Parts: sequence; structure tokens; C-alpha cells
Amino acid sequence: DIQNLFAEAISDWGLMFGHPAISHLLRLVWFNNKDKSDGLFWSAYFKDDMVPILAIAWLCTAICCAIQEYSEGTLEGVRFLEEGYEGIYRVFLKELQNWHSWSSEPGRADVIWSEALEAWW
Repeated sequence: DIQNLFAEAISDWGLMFGHPAISHLLRLVWFNNKDKSDGLFWSAYFKDDMVPILAIAWLCTAICCAIQEYSEGTLEGVRFLEEGYEGIYRVFLKELQNWHSWSSEPGRADVIWSEALEAWW
């Protein structure tokens, strides 16, 4: 059941999609160049200190691509293209949307999106 799935995710990492690899990539991709970072340039998408669900889904999909590159034990380049990864992206996006809806209901979760971002930094 979905409530158990989310409860397990919270107990494992403290929040849904809270693996340290996600926060590392977030900083590396969007906030790696101090005052010239893309995250600052595109700050309208990071409103109220929140990471957009679309960005988290994209980062998780990129992690899947990286894992696939090493799936045979050695590095084999895999192209990170829409054709190969759109389905994976959409699964992550749906889970994040479900998580957001579930965690937004009163009494469901102590973690809110702004706390998630705070935990990542």
C-alpha cells in the first residue's frame, strides 16, 4: 500500500528521494559555480527555496543512466536521450507527484518540501 511505501522511504533516508546522490547532483548541476550557477540564473524555477519536482525526476533519471553505464561491470557509454529514458523519467515524476500529494495532507508526514531542500544542503 502507498502509505507503507512512503513510510519506508521516510525511515530509510529521512525523506522521500533523499538519497545523498540526489543532493550531490543538484549542487553539481545547478549550483556548482557560485554566483554564475544555472540554479541562480533560473531562480524562478527554484521558488521559495524548493527544488522543482521535474528537476528531481530528471536527476533520478540521470542516476539510472549512470548506473546503466556500469551495469556490465565496466564503463560502457550510454547516451542520455529522451527515447531511452522518457519512461523512467515519467515513473519518477509520477512517484514524486504522488509523494507531494500524500505528504501535503495534514498529519501524513513531518517532512515538507522546504525541509527536504534544507536537508540536502
